[in-house]
Amino acid sequence: MISIYRANTKVNELNPLIQEQLRRDIIYFYHEMLQWGTISCQVDFGQTYSLSYWNYLDLRSTESNRDLRLLRHGSLLIILSMCLEPFDPSGIAFIFRNDNFKNINSSITDFIPTNKFEIEIKELIQKILSSNYDNLEELPIGTKDILLRAFITEAYGYFRNLSVNFESYLETLYLKYSKY
Repeated sequence: MISIYRANTKVNELNPLIQEQLRRDIIYFYHEMLQWGTISCQVDFGQTYSLSYWNYLDLRSTESNRDLRLLRHGSLLIILSMCLEPFDPSGIAFIFRNDNFKNINSSITDFIPTNKFEIEIKELIQKILSSNYDNLEELPIGTKDILLRAFITEAYGYFRNLSVNFESYLETLYLKYSKY
């Protein structure tokens, strides 16, 4: 079972149905990012991506869970994409609807990263949020490199690993049945 934490305090268990929807959203997000070759904000927040992803940043499990890294990193990248949307002239600025900005800012502040990737993305999100979107013409320095690195390691890496595992499985089956 996966637990949801906030400010290093357990607040709830992750409902398995929400876990599955979160997983599907992240995989679809990664698939969409393959079209852009980077982390982009060219997605439909509020409709296609309708969960409050900021509530699923700090997920923990006492047992081995193959989805944990995917859910943590994917939620972070979706939030990053939301934060980038005001820089896009065609963006609808989902982050400024309702209390999204306040909720994202609060969740990112409370989020305790567990690895270098999470630290880097958290710092970038905080840098973007603290800019108050004063200059929508220019992203903070270094943003594009971080976006490309995040895309390569997470979105591309996810599908690459799936492919390698599937090819290994097919090769095993081929070797087993090619004797006939």
